[in-house]
Amino acid sequence: MKKPSNQFFLKKYTKSQQRGILFLLILLIGSVGYNYYYFNYLLDNSTSISYDEDLLLRFNSSVDSIRLAREEARKTKPKSVKINFISEYNAYKIGLSPSEYDAIIDYNQSGKWIDSKATLASITGMSLSKLDSIHTFLIYPQYKNNFQSTPSNSKVSSLPKKDLNLASAEELGTIKGIGEVLSDRIIKYRTKMGGFRDELQLKEIYGLKYDVYKSLVETFEVRNKTDFEKLDLKQASLLELTEIPYFNYELARNIKRFVDLREGDVDFDDLIKINDFPTSKLEGIKLYLEIND
Repeated sequence: MKKPSNQFFLKKYTKSQQRGILFLLILLIGSVGYNYYYFNYLLDNSTSISYDEDLLLRFNSSVDSIRLAREEARKTKPKSVKINFISEYNAYKIGLSPSEYDAIIDYNQSGKWIDSKATLASITGMSLSKLDSIHTFLIYPQYKNNFQSTPSNSKVSSLPKKDLNLASAEELGTIKGIGEVLSDRIIKYRTKMGGFRDELQLKEIYGLKYDVYKSLVETFEVRNKTDFEKLDLKQASLLELTEIPYFNYELARNIKRFVDLREGDVDFDDLIKINDFPTSKLEGIKLYLEIND
């Protein structure tokens, strides 16, 4: 039987036709290869570069906005600040460094209170010239770092209530149902809030049962509630909103945008429409915010 010829391609086409077919095949393979490389490598890289540049521009814009807002805030000094309940925002405005602010917070969390200029200087280590420059903005308490025990033969009901913002862990532990863990949690939450503004904020503490809460408010109270200044929502800056302990930066920014878009025509019922707004803590938020006409 005769074998099939392998010379079909050579006999069928002339040499010039064969070269043309080979050239077309090479061109086709090259075209497919280029398209594959372009769509899988070059296009992805260019898109990534464009995305990275856009992200960088937005980041720089955000940083510039924060920097300008902080510079504007720094120009206006607070009228007065309670040193034991100073917020990070007010600490920045009067010129305290982060390390000095942290030293104050650590001192408060240990159960002690700054009651004089000398005490402030000793725990922060700031220079006398700097201390003199910020001293006029600070309010020092009239109490000392010692707590008098309650006479055992006195009736609790006849005694005046103690200041909740000055209570030590030992004093809180005298309430039935409050142990070491819960008393520590109350003090840490008090520090986080910059001091309680109302007894109702105790309800926000995890693990505090209602009957224990009732016992607490029978023994402790927040004094001088009218001394706390509220922030006007319509006039508040973004940085001022971030200083409210219930708000993080993202929520404060959303609130600021919401108020600006409505040109200040808002009330507290409108705020709960904002995404991730802590609706359950609205009563506590009202202790820090007000909406003036």
